[in-house]
Amino acid sequence: MVWLILTVVFTIGAFVSFFYNFWVLGIIFVLLNISLLWTWKLGAAWDPTPMEVIEKILDYLNPKQSDVVYDLGCGDGRFIIEASRRYGCRAVGIEIDPLRYFITLLRVKLLHLDDKVKVVWANFFNYPLNDATIVFCFLTEEANRKLEIKFSKELSYGTFIVSYLWRFYGFNLVNVIDDKIFFYLV
Repeated sequence: MVWLILTVVFTIGAFVSFFYNFWVLGIIFVLLNISLLWTWKLGAAWDPTPMEVIEKILDYLNPKQSDVVYDLGCGDGRFIIEASRRYGCRAVGIEIDPLRYFITLLRVKLLHLDDKVKVVWANFFNYPLNDATIVFCFLTEEANRKLEIKFSKELSYGTFIVSYLWRFYGFNLVNVIDDKIFFYLV
């Protein structure tokens, strides 16, 4: 719901800015609003995964240094950063929104995780996932359905898929935590 609150705030900010002739600020609010809304159409609006959920996922999976963790629609990069910091594994975050891409890239640089974390500005539907051993997604049900075909073609046997809130139906469900974190095995 964070994206909905921010959309309302940015819309009000834009109207107020234009009303008082602060055109530059109004344009910035409009651009921030577009940044929030257009990604929703492509897979999911920005709604950060709570840190407690990330901790539960990582505690369950216990990634090894040899694992390659992917986050599809990585937002601010919290999942890939936490996985790399806590477990030393390689991580790849794919984000289509340029603003969130640059925020994640900046966080990775500031935390000196360049050697372990890669941030890609791309559409995850078009990015190869062949080396993934763990794939995390917090998307929409529609995006998950589209990804099932891609996962079937690209992911290796033994790859874990983790979905927050939305299920996959074409994979072997191995565990559910709190009725909203779903673990699958390819």
